[in-house]
Amino acid sequence: MTRIAKVTSVTGLLALTVIVPGRAAAQATQAPAAGSVLQLTMAQAEQMALEHNLQLKADRLDPAIAAENLAQARSVFNPSLGSTFSRGSSQSASSSAFEGGGTITRTNLSFATNVQQVLPWYGTQYRLSWNAGRSETSQLGATFNPSLSAGLQFNLTQPLLSGFRVDGQRLNVQTQMRNRTIADLQLDERITVTRVQAQLAYLS
Repeated sequence: MTRIAKVTSVTGLLALTVIVPGRAAAQATQAPAAGSVLQLTMAQAEQMALEHNLQLKADRLDPAIAAENLAQARSVFNPSLGSTFSRGSSQSASSSAFEGGGTITRTNLSFATNVQQVLPWYGTQYRLSWNAGRSETSQLGATFNPSLSAGLQFNLTQPLLSGFRVDGQRLNVQTQMRNRTIADLQLDERITVTRVQAQLAYLS
């Protein structure tokens, strides 16, 4: 059933003055309307209350903020990749009689890369690194020229007592997960309360 409702306030929760259909014509002739007159159903009144409630609009941001905090807490478990590259050269006077007191030039190239990660289980951490280098010299009689080198290294760290069951990083993730759940529940509660208050105001 559609009722004729007079909107008297739209700040926070809508305050509605309901006019019984049988008396609407008589009251309209007695006094002019003080505000806009709208024909509203209960569902429309609820929708207006949800749309114009400024506090509810602010509360809708809480789940999004909680989700961002949770993503930030989980980011500590993302793997990180790093690499370095260097090139250098040096010159020095030769001390060999076979080189006639000339200048010796040495050139070095090096490259290194690594990946490391803190795992979200039992405080385990690992680091994998690889490096390579190339060295060249103008010195006579060098055994290997140019000389090449490479290496691969893997490190695994596993705590046995402190930080095995829980540490600060994992505890922070658990806390942010609970905060996200609480934010969702609180928003649902506020929406339900706003709907009930709109229904009561509509029927009063």
